[in-house]
Amino acid sequence: MDGEPAERAELMTVRREHLPFPPEPLSYLGVQLTRWSPDRAGHDQGRRNAWLRTLDGLGAGVGS
Repeated sequence: MDGEPAERAELMTVRREHLPFPPEPLSYLGVQLTRWSPDRAGHDQGRRNAWLRTLDGLGAGVGS
């Protein structure tokens, strides 16, 4: 704010471009699927469904 470069403004999370969040209703469906899937895996001897395996492959693993 004082015109000097800020250390936090140089972090990769600030500088890199992020993927856009999908519009509604797709974002709602994605969130609900992501909430449901770990619960389902917990009831299915830990077997992860295709959605969780896809998220794992993208590096966005979701634990149960």
